[in-house]
Amino acid sequence: MAPKFEDNIILTKTERLMMSNRPPDPKNARNKNVLIVGGSGSGKTRFFIKPNLLQCDSKDFPVSFVVTDPKGSIGVECGEALLKYGYKLKFFNSILASRTACKESKPVYEKYQKIFFKKTKEKFKQEHPEVARYAKAASYLAKHPDDKDSTQKELQEEQETLLEEIADLKVPLTEVQEDLKKLWDIRYWVRKATPGTEESKEPPKKQPLKEVLQDKADEKRAQKNAPAQTKHKQQDMEL
Repeated sequence: MAPKFEDNIILTKTERLMMSNRPPDPKNARNKNVLIVGGSGSGKTRFFIKPNLLQCDSKDFPVSFVVTDPKGSIGVECGEALLKYGYKLKFFNSILASRTACKESKPVYEKYQKIFFKKTKEKFKQEHPEVARYAKAASYLAKHPDDKDSTQKELQEEQETLLEEIADLKVPLTEVQEDLKKLWDIRYWVRKATPGTEESKEPPKKQPLKEVLQDKADEKRAQKNAPAQTKHKQQDMEL
């Protein structure tokens, strides 16, 4: 390890690899390539990439960084520190570039799609490179979909569009509600004017369960008492 902390590649909390190719003791010379292997979420970025990016103030061994950032978070989280120490940041976003290519080439591609004759279509394609550019970009986007690249401005525009559509739908809905109210009023007055019709009859009220059970018990009791009452009547008639 180098005496100065910033002149080392950070490996762990206690172990570091000096960036100098000429250590005091030649037997301590090491290759500077480091391979980090780990599963998703194991801390490769958090515990190796970010600490070494933030340790960018070595005056004896100034270095440049080339970082692949699939999540798009490293530039946001470490960019300010790099700018503070004089680094120039450049970002290459292939998805954003493909989206821009699609947007710029779409009008020409739509004209190409409307051509019916094969020879005319091939000639148009040769004369307009935007057709091949659009096809290449669209194919890339189809293979690399990304639902998280919508900007805040795009989301706000989409929200405004949805609110406008909801407002447009409220107008016919209000009209339908007013028509229904008129129909309900007509139905009410028809029932009032014709009290004997089925329309005016109210649905039968549901009898409580306690009363239903009581009625059944009374019926059974009456059925049991019926033969005894008949027998007493016959005896009275004989007398």
